[in-house]
Amino acid sequence: MLTLQKIDLTDLETLALAVEDLELKLGCRAAPGSVLPPKFVKAYLDSARSHPEWLGCWAIEDGLIVGSAGFKGAPSDGVVEIGDGVSPDHEGRGVGTAMAGWMKDFAFSHGATTVRAHTLHEGYASQTILKKQGFNLVGPVLEPEDGLVLRWEVSKSEPDA
Repeated sequence: MLTLQKIDLTDLETLALAVEDLELKLGCRAAPGSVLPPKFVKAYLDSARSHPEWLGCWAIEDGLIVGSAGFKGAPSDGVVEIGDGVSPDHEGRGVGTAMAGWMKDFAFSHGATTVRAHTLHEGYASQTILKKQGFNLVGPVLEPEDGLVLRWEVSKSEPDA
């Protein structure tokens, strides 16, 4: 059974040391490709500390981390960007779709009005996941890290009660 668990700051601080330390903390192993390498997490820690509510979730199945999703920061003008990764051995099983839904719901329930994601042009699986979660293609944008990517967005449709 797949469960989604909110990432907290101590999870990232632990992962920045070593994947094995995170596995001990969470009590489960990490499948290859399911978490960012510690060196990338170390570079992200200062930013994460400035917005500890906006970190993301782990996807855990049968004692194994099979994916992770994260916010690329707190919302700016109501817009928040997400990204995710699923272990190659667990692709095509609904993990990415579940994480994208969790991230979208979390963002909208915490004040974001638009959730954004970028995919590579050949990222058909990612595009399918976003479509399933109601995202619409906005168009191509130039990203400093990835070059030309496709921007997808979904906006909150209901006003707060």
